[in-house]
Parts: sequence; structure tokens; C-alpha cells
Amino acid sequence: MSFARARSVAKALYSQAFPHGVHHIEQLFKLEQMQDWLEQEASLCITVKKSR
Repeated sequence: MSFARARSVAKALYSQAFPHGVHHIEQLFKLEQMQDWLEQEASLCITVKKSR
């Protein structure tokens, strides 16, 4: 996990109430909540070549 992503997750964890226990990030946040830092941390480019 990169520093920027870890910082974003830590900030969210301290600013919101979550259930006690051990959880994966995707269990605590919806994709919409993670979208801002995901866009900064990850990118995907797909190229499709037509076969002849």
C-alpha cells in the first residue's frame, strides 16, 4: 500500500465510526468513497487489437 493510500485510509478511519474487529478495506468503504484516492494511485489502460 502506498503512503498516499495509507494516509487516505487512516484519515477516513479516524474521521468515521466503524464496527470493531479486523476488516479489509473493501469491507469498510464503498467504491464511491475510495474513488478519489484510487484514481490518484491506480490507472488501467486496455488496448484491444482486432485479429485478422
